[in-house]
Amino acid sequence: MEPLPVLKQETLILWGDQDEVFPLSLAYQLQRHLGAKSRLEVIKDAGHALQLEKPEHVNRLIKWFLLNAKDTKST
Repeated sequence: MEPLPVLKQETLILWGDQDEVFPLSLAYQLQRHLGAKSRLEVIKDAGHALQLEKPEHVNRLIKWFLLNAKDTKST
């Protein structure tokens, strides 16, 4: 398996603190790998399907991220 590339753009990582598919430790490892332009949001009481379990919270975080990302460019 090839290593993950480091992304240049702002990146939002959403992770459920109760995820039983991928442990929370992987979220922190991914954030460290992606670097300073990544933002990790851990959603309390959510598992792997956090977009189904906490849709309002997920939508609020995505909306905030899209409206506040520094590297967005209109095409």
